[in-house]
Amino acid sequence: MSIQAKTHVYQSSIYWQDGKKGLLSSAGKPDLPVATPPEFGGPEGFWSPEDLYVASANGCFMTTFLYLAEKAKVNLIGFESQAEGTLEFVDGKFKMTRIHLTPKVWLSRPEDQEPVGRLLQKAKQYCLISNSMATEVTVD
Repeated sequence: MSIQAKTHVYQSSIYWQDGKKGLLSSAGKPDLPVATPPEFGGPEGFWSPEDLYVASANGCFMTTFLYLAEKAKVNLIGFESQAEGTLEFVDGKFKMTRIHLTPKVWLSRPEDQEPVGRLLQKAKQYCLISNSMATEVTVD
């Protein structure tokens, strides 16, 4: 993976709506309603910060893998990844202690199977989100 000596800045805003709900926004992107998770008294059916934290690791893993697969000229038919985050009460505070990813890859050429295994490991190694987290991220 090439290293670029650049700095990138990402911005978002959140606007409280009512109760335990808000609207997450970022210029040029659709707004995203977010709320406290139901386990902590929030409403059902909304993305929570906990959901977004786990989804961020999963999305970064996918985009990193897709970048590596494109560079390696692997012909993908499909990609899917399930993510499960574990939130625990540790040392007097809640902490996301683990995120487990289970990716599935569909290939058009059987000979790409071995290189894809290596690319999945590289994606775990280079994913900037999981590299920025104190949470353990594992991949099957």
